Amino acid sequence: MKNPTKISILILVVITLFLRLSGVSWGLVNEDTLQIDEMQHVGIAKNVLSQIDDNINATSEQVNARGFGTQIALMSYPIYKIFNPPLGGLYYLGRLLSVLYSVCLVLLVYFMALYVFKDGRVAFLSAMLLALFDLNATYSHYALPDIPVLFWAYLAVFLMFLFFKEKIKDSRWLLLLISLSVALSMSFKFDIIPAAIFVGALLITHFKKKQKLKETSYVFIIFAVLVAGFFYMSVIFDYDLNDFGNSKAILVDDNKEVVSGSRHYLQNPLMYLIALISGTSLPVIIAFVISLGVLFREKSKKIKHFNTFILSLILLELLLLWSGSSTFVRRANIFLPYIAIVTGYGLIKFLDSKSIRNKIIRLAIIVLICVYTLSISLVSQYNFITDTRYEASRYLNEEHSVESNIVYYPYAYTKSMPEGIIKIEYKEEQPVVNENTDVVVIHETYYRRYGKSFTTPFRTPACCEETFHCNIEDCTTIQGLLSNSTEFKLTKKFSVNHFLPERTIYKKFFGTYETFIGDTLIYERATNN
Repeated sequence: MKNPTKISILILVVITLFLRLSGVSWGLVNEDTLQIDEMQHVGIAKNVLSQIDDNINATSEQVNARGFGTQIALMSYPIYKIFNPPLGGLYYLGRLLSVLYSVCLVLLVYFMALYVFKDGRVAFLSAMLLALFDLNATYSHYALPDIPVLFWAYLAVFLMFLFFKEKIKDSRWLLLLISLSVALSMSFKFDIIPAAIFVGALLITHFKKKQKLKETSYVFIIFAVLVAGFFYMSVIFDYDLNDFGNSKAILVDDNKEVVSGSRHYLQNPLMYLIALISGTSLPVIIAFVISLGVLFREKSKKIKHFNTFILSLILLELLLLWSGSSTFVRRANIFLPYIAIVTGYGLIKFLDSKSIRNKIIRLAIIVLICVYTLSISLVSQYNFITDTRYEASRYLNEEHSVESNIVYYPYAYTKSMPEGIIKIEYKEEQPVVNENTDVVVIHETYYRRYGKSFTTPFRTPACCEETFHCNIEDCTTIQGLLSNSTEFKLTKKFSVNHFLPERTIYKKFFGTYETFIGDTLIYERATNN
């Protein structure tokens, strides 16, 4: 398989969809909102629909990058115009848009690897690995820009490689596509790194080739104008610079130094390595490290230039992650396409052998790596289908449906559960657990920030200087519940299960790998037992 074939592309698309579509309906069957970050982008989509159609009346606070939400609105507008479904359907449409981008990203990896390495086997295996990675699969079925922005960032940098290092006849179209990709990276997630890479490459080219200042300035001005134009087009010309700056400032403030920053420069490289091992598989990361050494020994100028451009993206993103005090596994997604390409290349190099016997053994090893990686994804995606909150709801309806006074902490409540007092994250005035409370329900998405977590690893964080988005009363109460030092006793625990070592070890030290699924704990007042 030296060249692209329809069957190989079809296999990639089918596997990519299989691992992602199963999670699209997660948390939406009962109109629950279990992935709270989706609300921001769906809210942006509602605002856009209200602006373009007076018959759609929905407004929401907009504190995020607007591009992805705008695309959700534009994609869904014909549906709402013709069928007028409930606006809650925007969650489904946003998730489907994210899945579509995931398919495009897998295919982008395929064609990038095919162009650079001239080997359909490398292209197929690289794209297959990305399709199998659970971290990528999980964030592909959220209505979030995490995967879309990866597509635009990697596309932008690949096109820059073609623009600066490959002899393309009509480079004007390349500049146009680069500008579009850079603009959408900024529009989707305030990501200016692709723009910085283009400017850096332009300056290096200017001084290295001793180009005239007029020629370099001409390219820069065209690039800047196109990026500005595409950016404003992507938000349908409804975004002033003050709004852009304020939204960016709020998000930076929301994620910077919200926990104690004294250790993150030491811990972050280790934590993101752990996130990558658990989000792919240990065999993949081992193969990647070995393959990276093989890649750096390559003599091909094309491969070296491609690696330089992609590594510039990787290293700049790594510096940002290294400097941040709030570590989350989702942010490791940026490395996955590169890991897939390098590992695919290295494994195919490993496969090549004159001995038929060695070739069969090595092929078996590659297949085992893929099957093992797939098994992590299958178990993880199954955990979305069998969310512990729905198991807990059945128990609560059987044991506490009428008389009990139940307090649900954020992320714990679903609409299938008995009525109770529902605590809402970020709301200033919150109901409290008091002498009238019979049952307390907490979910790991929320309680992890006050216990063991990826964000505050290897310790129980202090209330509140070491706790992400801390509520002092919730912190003391939940830490009391977790340490079994209150009048409430743990009576039922519904756990997310993993049987492979990457996730089992991760859970032992940091809790459940995925942020928005996890264990559900039910505490009952000891005097009621």
